[in-house]
Amino acid sequence: MLAMAFMVDYNYRHTSQTVIVVKNKEQRKFSGTVWFFIIGMSLIYVFTEGLRYGRGVDQLGNYGPYYIMANSSHYLYDFEPLFTWLNKTLNSIDPLLYVLPFGSIFFVYAIFFIVSLVCLYSIFKDCSKYFLVFAILATLSFQEGFIRQALSASLIFIAIYFYEKSKWKVAIVFLIASLLIHKGNILFIGILVLCKFLLKNKCINWKLSIPIFLLFEFVVQLDTVFNFIQDIAPYLNLSEDNNMTHYVTDTTYIEHEIDAASEWKRGPLTQLITVFFYVSSYYVCSYIGKRYKKYNYLLNTYIICSLIFEPFRLYGTLSRAFITGALLWFIPLSISFYEWKKSSLVIFKTCVIIMLLYVITYWGRFIFLNPDAKYVWDLI
Repeated sequence: MLAMAFMVDYNYRHTSQTVIVVKNKEQRKFSGTVWFFIIGMSLIYVFTEGLRYGRGVDQLGNYGPYYIMANSSHYLYDFEPLFTWLNKTLNSIDPLLYVLPFGSIFFVYAIFFIVSLVCLYSIFKDCSKYFLVFAILATLSFQEGFIRQALSASLIFIAIYFYEKSKWKVAIVFLIASLLIHKGNILFIGILVLCKFLLKNKCINWKLSIPIFLLFEFVVQLDTVFNFIQDIAPYLNLSEDNNMTHYVTDTTYIEHEIDAASEWKRGPLTQLITVFFYVSSYYVCSYIGKRYKKYNYLLNTYIICSLIFEPFRLYGTLSRAFITGALLWFIPLSISFYEWKKSSLVIFKTCVIIMLLYVITYWGRFIFLNPDAKYVWDLI
């Protein structure tokens, strides 16, 4: 799958393409070879994700069983309306419902997500390298572990595509649809909008983002966040039937979450490598933000979300709200590879290398040291 994603980018740059003029700007169209690799990569992605089994706590414990019983009166719990409608509709017509453990629903989720990544690639294809490789690496565990939120995120990515194509009305429709699947992405959308219209074309300087990150990472503790949440909870006016109420106001749940977090603490070396990754990414964002100002709202969204997500990742409630934006590191990394030959700045290239080494070590562990990576055929 990653090899196919690599070939998409390689062939786009090394095969002849039709050049068209749109609004006095030249745009290159995908050649037949590029489309071959895009379709091949997408099919592998969809079948890999659709046939996985048990990866991500929500598949077996929540969304898999929910889909199977979506039209049953015995399953009373409903989610956001668009998510419910999608599951019930597909359940009614699914030819694989009684063939595979969860029918075809996870194929459908994967289709949405890979289409959204291809949409983003079409925006960045002329100013990035290996975009889809890094995008898949950044989002794969998210798509498997945060199933409904990832489906919502895919619609946000498609909205970004339409916004960049100056079709903002269509973009708004997709943003609304994303919230009708998972309201947990509302902060991500809010930060996107604020970064676009408040920060505009200015990228957050690394001299500001790095000190804040180090402060949050090493000084501010989880119990500080817990106390803050309890202080603001009365002003949030959350309805009793809102799923987020349980995560935000249930003190017993939050205290349990903080206690359980100790089991997931990193070792000193892993912690150091991770810190270097984020610090490097903020410098890279600041560097490329001067050259690609129109995309600074995405870079700023990544910076703001990761500043909260990473230091407080052990506090699942808070990290869930910002995880989508924190995954956008694949945008600055892929652009930095495009800028590599143009730059003579040693610190920039060093930061890119650090980011790449982190990605390689993280995914090397995920691929080769993951005994839980099961598929449907492992059940036989």
